[in-house]
Formats: sequence, C-alpha cells, structure tokens
Amino acid sequence: MANTPSTTQMVKLLLLALFNFIFTFCATAQGGQKLNCDNPQTQAEMYACASKAFQETDQKLNQIYKEVMAQLTPEQKTLLVKAQKSWLVVRDNHCKLYEHFYAGGSIMPLMVSNCARELTENRVKELQMILDELNMQ
Repeated sequence: MANTPSTTQMVKLLLLALFNFIFTFCATAQGGQKLNCDNPQTQAEMYACASKAFQETDQKLNQIYKEVMAQLTPEQKTLLVKAQKSWLVVRDNHCKLYEHFYAGGSIMPLMVSNCARELTENRVKELQMILDELNMQ
C-alpha cells in the first residue's frame, strides 16, 4: 500500500477540489459570464483563475510523468516513483507555509494555489529535461 495516498492526503485533495468547484462556480455564476483570467476582477475570480492554472499545470505534470515512465527501465521507474512521492511531500509541505502565513485571510487559498502551481511548473521543467535526455539516448 506504499503507492496509495493517506486518508489525510485524500481528504485534503477532496477539499481542494471542492474549493476549486465552489470558487469557479461563484466566479462564473454572476450573470453567466465566462471567467476572464486575463483580467480577474474579484477575489473569487482570482482564486478560480489560480486554481484553473494549477489544474492545467498539474495535467501537464501527469502527462510528462507518464511519458518519462514509459521510457524507463524497471529500476529507473522505481527511482522516479520514489523521487516523485518525495517531491509531492516537499511541494505540499512548502505550500503549507502559505496556509500559516495567511491563516484566516481570504487570500490564503489563492496563495496556496499559486505556490502549488509554481512548484509544479518547476517539476514539469525537471521532468522535461529527463525526457529530453532519454530521447537523446
């Protein structure tokens, strides 16, 4: 069961998904307007846009992770799985700092989402470098 997330991690992921849904709904429900992430006007829109950007980056991460895994030996796959799990712990713990910095503030979800997006973008770049290296072999 080492590959499965803990109950606490699952609850946090479900809560984040719920917040994403609520803020996206609130940001787009006013007059049926489409979310304009080029110029968000409210805090709910800012959070919805940050959440959307994180989700898109997370999808890129999942895609490139699969591409890298497809080219690795079994031993290399084991190493990458360990590295990815460790990276997720580091990312999540790092972004928890923002939960503490902005605790009780309405901007906290935006700051946590931006943190997760930025660190995930960096991880995508790291995995892209690995993929590039694999493609040159």
